[in-house]
Amino acid sequence: LHADLESQDDGEAGTFGITFSNQDRLPRLPIPKLEETATKLLQFLEALQTGPQKLHAQQQVLEFIRRDGPILQELLRQYEFNGTRTGTLGSYIEELWNESHLLPRSDHDDSVSPSSTAYLNNPFFLLEDSPDPEFRNHPIRRAASLTMATLKVASTIRHETFLPDTFKNQHLCMDQYKAVFGAARVPQLQGDDEIDVYPNSTHVVVMCRAQFYYFQAMWPDSGVLAVDEEDLVDILTAVYNNSRQTDDATASSTCVGVLTTLPRHEWANVRAILSSQPEHDNQQCLTIIDSALFVLVLDDHVLPKNADEAAADILHGTSKDLLEPDVHHGETRPACPSTPIQVGS
Repeated sequence: LHADLESQDDGEAGTFGITFSNQDRLPRLPIPKLEETATKLLQFLEALQTGPQKLHAQQQVLEFIRRDGPILQELLRQYEFNGTRTGTLGSYIEELWNESHLLPRSDHDDSVSPSSTAYLNNPFFLLEDSPDPEFRNHPIRRAASLTMATLKVASTIRHETFLPDTFKNQHLCMDQYKAVFGAARVPQLQGDDEIDVYPNSTHVVVMCRAQFYYFQAMWPDSGVLAVDEEDLVDILTAVYNNSRQTDDATASSTCVGVLTTLPRHEWANVRAILSSQPEHDNQQCLTIIDSALFVLVLDDHVLPKNADEAAADILHGTSKDLLEPDVHHGETRPACPSTPIQVGS
């Protein structure tokens, strides 16, 4: 991948249109036969069922195949055919997946708890320490290196010179790459969340100690990279140093990022309130964040003790009690033990 990106000179040269050149030739996702779906359903349920439950499930599935199944199967075929003919549907499962993935949990459904996006739908991974001491001992430089590599990918996608994905010599769908950069999931007061895509995005947002910064990473007219790795080291160093001028308590009092971990309906309401205050330019600030190519979090990393702590740090940051001297005992004690402050972005 590094060789491919270097040979394309950061998106300045190359044949345009490579990335999405195979989209029209991709096979459509086939609709499985009704009997095949029914058989798989029973197989998947078997390990979870007792003998009577297994027998009851078999009877229900057979009844479904005899009565409603064929009717619904035909409706699904018509749905797929119409989507193909009009070009409005990538596959028969597309809209069904979007509904299950983007629809907020209802407050009125006792069987489903309200949930946040972070808990349900945000996978993450942790990078190992770099084997190179230059990067392992200098987090800012490693962050700059990772940011530079990511910007190269974004630039090649913008210029459509990013090589298509393949698996066993079969080209894979690349449409999802159109929303990898410059995209945001925005909660709505009513209905599903929206996926807003900004194809002409040129800036990167940096979060450090619950404060937001941004810088231009591509030239607006060409989409060519406007920074190199040394520029990024200088930018990120300046961001890091500036963020240190704000103490924990002050930074925590404006920690907007943590609001995104609220249940979706609550975050939608809070966001609407923030957006309705023009005197603070909140809407403009939210648009800058939403439209960024990506967000880089530059917080100090405390090694987690276990997987739970790692997940908490990645998904919603951490919190701690604000300590202050105890004048009577010469020790430190929590200033607000019942309301620890948010630490990190």
